[in-house]
Amino acid sequence: MNFKNYILYESYSRVQSLGNRLGEVKDLIDWTQFIPLVSPLYYDNSITGGRPHTDEVLLVKMCVLQQWHNLSDPALERECTDRISFRHFLDYPDKVPNSYRTYAKLHVCRSQCLIKPLHLSFFS
Repeated sequence: MNFKNYILYESYSRVQSLGNRLGEVKDLIDWTQFIPLVSPLYYDNSITGGRPHTDEVLLVKMCVLQQWHNLSDPALERECTDRISFRHFLDYPDKVPNSYRTYAKLHVCRSQCLIKPLHLSFFS
């Protein structure tokens, strides 16, 4: 754990003591089950010249946050950068994907009707 993450974890402990539903939900769901739904939707292989890779689980979690909190694309990026509870939910990524890269991939997820399967898997 580096110093930056240590500070984030310490800051989150205060939020956690007040109650954080995102933190509770984060541990209840096996997020890796969504990788097969998201990974075929975009090509970002930087070895052969694509965009830098964005973690599929991170994209799914951002999509969930956007839906649950009714956030616009710019608001999603801002909140994922600013709110400690969101950063904890996203497993403290070194860098929150910028809005341009995130928007394109989230729109692909929405256009492929992945929101409904994601929603169903949470409640089944």
